[in-house]
Formats: sequence, structure tokens, C-alpha cells
Amino acid sequence: MNILYISSNNFIPHVMTSIISLCENNIKNNDLYIYVYCENLSNEDKKDLRKIADHYNCKIEYELELQKISKLKELIIQNHFPEFNGCNYTYAKIFPNILYPNLDKLLVIDADTLVLNDIKQLYNTNINNYFAAAVPELLANYVSSEDKSIINRKNFYYNTGVLLFNIKKMNECHYNEKLINALKHYNGILRLADQSLFNLGLNDTDILPISFKYNYNNNCNICKNLRNTLHKDYKDVNLLDIKKSNSYYKDFIILHFVGNLKPWNKYSLVPYSKLYKQYQQKLINLINITKSN
Repeated sequence: MNILYISSNNFIPHVMTSIISLCENNIKNNDLYIYVYCENLSNEDKKDLRKIADHYNCKIEYELELQKISKLKELIIQNHFPEFNGCNYTYAKIFPNILYPNLDKLLVIDADTLVLNDIKQLYNTNINNYFAAAVPELLANYVSSEDKSIINRKNFYYNTGVLLFNIKKMNECHYNEKLINALKHYNGILRLADQSLFNLGLNDTDILPISFKYNYNNNCNICKNLRNTLHKDYKDVNLLDIKKSNSYYKDFIILHFVGNLKPWNKYSLVPYSKLYKQYQQKLINLINITKSN
């Protein structure tokens, strides 16, 4: 199973925490091949990634051919992709076919996530007829800063925190051109960068909608009424595959900490921040133990 994390240097500790959760909860899967795309990755971070790979007996690759990186940068610059939070590396998330063209399938996971269960069912989802599979963001019309014309242009608006890509189809069926042409004819601003462009450029027939459990928004549990409402909305479109009515986290596959408030902040009170810090501590313990040996 090919899994990709994309990050800036500042987010690498959070990528590692997510990788720890992935490995801890997928021990039976001995075919994890994890890619980490981060420019200017420090030697210390490379060492820590190797420690994780050795400890869990999985493969983690962080080296990438300069030619492929240059090709991605050229695409971003030539087509005037706007920066997001002062950088544009986030667009790599929706153009993994440029960086990893020889893969057939690739699961892209955001850094601000925890993988809490086996991902094999997700990875084995049949997307032969689609560019990607993703989870719709049903609250977008109410809480998102996204352009309403992008939210409402097709049946679903998708969150790009978890994306299962059909790399082969992307390369064969002009995926890049679809997104670039959509941007050329769009007069607005890509407010959410890669997520905006992904939803702007692709149509209903290009994306397979998948269960909320594969990209569960932690903010859903801020209050019971919000959770119940959102669960009903997903159930109405047959995308709620969560067994327990109280949304107990063990039923989630991937938990996504959406928004500006993050669980790694010292006094964070966001839902599931204690759970996040448990995996964060596992990372700290692993690195410290290997340093002492």
C-alpha cells in the first residue's frame, strides 16, 4: 500500500505522529510503503524517519528526483497557482502523478490526522473508473470560507485531507489539463488552495464519494447536536458507516483535525486532543529510546 504525506519542515513532527498512528494500527499490514514529500528535510528528521521505519518494519522513502520536483514547481509557477499560508507545496497533494508517476494507486493523507484503524479496506476501494476517492464535506456551506460557486458546482464538495488517487488514470486521461483549464476560466481566488482547485477542476463522475469514517472531522464532536445533525446528513447520502451512535473514535479509520486549532498546541481543548497527544508521546518515546541506545 502506497501512502503519501506532504509537508513543510515545520509540520514534519506532526507527519511523524500520524505515521506512528498508521503503523501502530496497521501492524498486520506488512506492505506499507510510506512516501514523505518535504523540501529541505533536515538530517535529523531523516534519522527519525528511519528510526520509525526500522521500529515498525515498514518502508519510508523521503528522497525524490530533482527532475520531478522541478516539473511540479514549473506547473505551479507557469499556471500562477496562488500561495497558501506563504507557500505552495500544498498543491503537490493534488498532483502526486507528477512526483510518483510509476505508481498505480496512492493514498494521500494530511499531516494533521491520526490513522486509528486498518486502512486496507480504504486502499482496496475500486476506483478504476475515477481519478480519486474522497469524503464529501457536508458542512461546507455553513462553516467553510470556500467560494460558494465552488461548493455548489457539483453534487458534493470534497475535503482533500484524505485522497485515494488512481495515478494510472490521471496520467492517461488528462487529469492535469482538467485542473489547469478550470483555473484559467475561474475569475475567483483559490481560497483553500489545493482543495479549491480539486473541487473546481473535477466533476461528479471524476470522484468516488466514500464514507465519513475515512476522513472524520474532529470538530463534529464539539457538541452533541452538531454531531447528530452531521451524522444524519451523511446517513441520508449513504456515507455514514460508523457503528456506534456516539461516534466513538475506535470506529473511525482516519481522524482529521480540521481548521486552525490543532491538538499539538500546549493547552489545546479541541476534540480528541488527548488521543493525539498519546501518539505524540509514542513518537517522543521512540526517538528518545533509539537515541539512548
